[in-house]
Amino acid sequence: MPDKEIHRRRPTKPSLRFVRAINFELTYQCNMSCTHCIQQRIRNSRDSTWINTDRASQALYDAKSLGLTSSGVNFTGGEPFLSGSNLPELLKTAQSLKLNTRINTNAWWGNERHINLGSIRFSSCSHVISWLREMEVAILALSFDKRYDDNPLYWNRIISVIRECENQGQHYQIVITGAKQEEIEHAWCKLTEIEGITPNHMIPVHMEIVDLGAAANLQDKDISNGSSCSGKGFYRPNFLHINPTGGVRTCLYAPGSQWLGNIYTHSLIDICNEFENNFVVMTFCRNTLDQLTDTYLTKYVENGYQLPKHPCASSVLIVRAIEDQHFFEQQKGRISTADESNMIVKSIAEDYNLYDQNFSADGSSE
Repeated sequence: MPDKEIHRRRPTKPSLRFVRAINFELTYQCNMSCTHCIQQRIRNSRDSTWINTDRASQALYDAKSLGLTSSGVNFTGGEPFLSGSNLPELLKTAQSLKLNTRINTNAWWGNERHINLGSIRFSSCSHVISWLREMEVAILALSFDKRYDDNPLYWNRIISVIRECENQGQHYQIVITGAKQEEIEHAWCKLTEIEGITPNHMIPVHMEIVDLGAAANLQDKDISNGSSCSGKGFYRPNFLHINPTGGVRTCLYAPGSQWLGNIYTHSLIDICNEFENNFVVMTFCRNTLDQLTDTYLTKYVENGYQLPKHPCASSVLIVRAIEDQHFFEQQKGRISTADESNMIVKSIAEDYNLYDQNFSADGSSE
């Protein structure tokens, strides 16, 4: 085969060699209701679940041995800074493996006293930041949207955390989601001029709004139609995500999914060894997004559900349809009927809050 032909075909081969970090969703439980949260509806059925500590710890060992943690690991939720959290135990494991760690939080604990975090009790925000420094946390990621600029309570909490990060030299990120440029500039002015903070340890990060979950109901949606991974992230990903019930996937925006497997029943090593043969991986590898859209998204329209604007959100609906149909066939040993396929679509639409105001819940026109 000519070298040119080999080069042309090579990018379509499934591979995990580009994975550089693992994202552990410790829980979908949260004490806030952010307007951009993709987990809004998923959370209702999984509210009390925390990832199993032993299984997650073993996955950390496996991930390092597989070379999947060159950038490190991220611990997120939901909200990992809650009383039932196993964050302390998992941070110890990550530290013992010398992994770079990043943690997401909504900063609710910023001005609290007697903060309970799993097995540890903290007396203040300062005490928490000191502990994070001891655990060698590389980055503390703080959520920010317009609520924090509009509400003094939320603002004071995040400012308290930022101030302590600056005082103690803890690197942190402000993860900005959905805020307009003028709102960001106003918040920056408040931070630096009114609060008097010099952000020497801050790393700003912008996250797009993906119109699933809570964001599906935004009346003034400003959804980016920028380029997506065009499906490539499903078969040549940069990250792996593990949900609170052990499910492994490659897409951040598909919470609750586990098409690659589950660390409760198989090791991460075994899951990765089967990656190239996975049904979702092969489907996205062999088909363009246009082909997959024609095959799968028409079912949502036919059932009266609104389709999202963001290309990543559309990919999530496609992969969930593939995943749920596959598991149905595995359980029943047959292809679903038209009515059963419609029920699968309805379940996915409910998970991602995709009801169209012009249609009733059963898909008929109002």
